[in-house]
Amino acid sequence: MALEMEAKLKVDSLEPLQARLANLGAVDEGRVRERNWVLDTPDGSLRSAGKLLRVRNTGGDGGVLTVKTPLEGGAFKSREEVEVTVDSTDRLLVQLAAIGYEVRWIYEKYRTTYHWCDCNVVLDECPEIGDFVEVEGDADAIRTVLADLGLDPADHLDTNYLGLWQEYLAARGEGHRDMVFPDR
Repeated sequence: MALEMEAKLKVDSLEPLQARLANLGAVDEGRVRERNWVLDTPDGSLRSAGKLLRVRNTGGDGGVLTVKTPLEGGAFKSREEVEVTVDSTDRLLVQLAAIGYEVRWIYEKYRTTYHWCDCNVVLDECPEIGDFVEVEGDADAIRTVLADLGLDPADHLDTNYLGLWQEYLAARGEGHRDMVFPDR
């Protein structure tokens, strides 16, 4: 497993960040529409243990299976992560269901990925909850990239998209539902 360290920040608009990354010469890997399935046991044992099991599709049949361990302490959100590429997200979801994992939440986003200063810088457009930037790398590189983008490291969020979505729904008095774009 590899240690994933990231800073996630809510932003009002992605356009200034896209312009700044272009001016810096960051490598633009393109924009994709993601569909993510978060799975757990019927009793929620993974979530209660701080673990995450996710299947991600970015178009076509294939995707990525991700397992994340509980959060570790530190300046930024960090946890062990292992990922494996799969040739069919549909078949993988059937296999996971056969061994007792069920889809607990589906979320979508548009993600634009850049590479800058040994970091992955991703700009996420989420339905209803808005825009976010995530910077993944080591702590010093994350601080450098955030400074280059004019963002304050103290503004980073330790909450994942599920937690942010649940806060959003609770503030609106709504019950649990998936975070998907209206056309699906």
